[in-house]
Amino acid sequence: MYEIEKLTKDVLVLLAPVNIGFIFDNSSDKVYIVDTGNSEDYARRIIKEAMELNVEICGIINTHAHEDHIGGNNFLQKRTKCRIYSTRFESFFIEEPMLMAMYLYGAMPFDELIKKLREPRGSHVTDIISPESIGELGKTGLKNLKFIPLSGHSFDMVGLLTEDGVFFIADSLVSRQVIDKYGVFFLTDVEKHLDTLNGLKNWNFDNVSWIVPSHGKILRTSSKEDMKEFYNMIALNIQRIDEVCNLILEACAQPATLEDLLRVVSSKYNENMSQTQYLILLQTIKIYLNYLKAKGKISFDFDGLCYKYVRR
Repeated sequence: MYEIEKLTKDVLVLLAPVNIGFIFDNSSDKVYIVDTGNSEDYARRIIKEAMELNVEICGIINTHAHEDHIGGNNFLQKRTKCRIYSTRFESFFIEEPMLMAMYLYGAMPFDELIKKLREPRGSHVTDIISPESIGELGKTGLKNLKFIPLSGHSFDMVGLLTEDGVFFIADSLVSRQVIDKYGVFFLTDVEKHLDTLNGLKNWNFDNVSWIVPSHGKILRTSSKEDMKEFYNMIALNIQRIDEVCNLILEACAQPATLEDLLRVVSSKYNENMSQTQYLILLQTIKIYLNYLKAKGKISFDFDGLCYKYVRR
């Protein structure tokens, strides 16, 4: 399950279902970890690798607050006393993971649902970062580490671009496997996600050697095949968003409730949902409705019992 791939002198990646970055402080024997996977098992493996490399874990950089990126935070922070870096909005969910469960459910979930949502333990964010931040994390040797805004999949997600040309793009690009499996991928803002995808499509990769998504294959920018796959995945992500928008618009030819739209979308993409997938799809459809309303393509009415959405 776990393999180490060394990309540059100062960056290696622990390859796993969630790729974990190791960024070394080139002026000391310290390392910063990019995300911590979905469980304490990831944290234990991260500690094991750091011990074998004879380096001190002094910080975790969380790209965003989804459970598969912060699941090892608590264990790792308790064991190493490391700092945790995050954008401000994502920090709320890292410190209080129950907020994500409440966001998905719309209220405090019942006990059985909390177990199914697999919320990780909270951890303490010590430092707030922003896309405007370029340089030092505290007083370290990471003077030219850049934070890249990649919001849309999560509220305030960021990527990281290292001085030696490794670009961690977090979950900004949804893999073909996830699209095939779930059909509709989770978003918190459709327009911002499209902006992120178009930004990646137009990115100048002259000073980038590696592209590291949180899930899937690491891409070498010098490889024509890798870059073809990268741009094909951007096109596939945009295509699926357009497809979902059109499906919702077709369903809104007549006034449709949220439940009507849920049935239409799930019948096309994923009829056998788990409870968690149901909640994720429900919230994502709401986000699509926000986007389509902002674009002037739908309007809504409230009849005293529910909202009804109709194509304009």
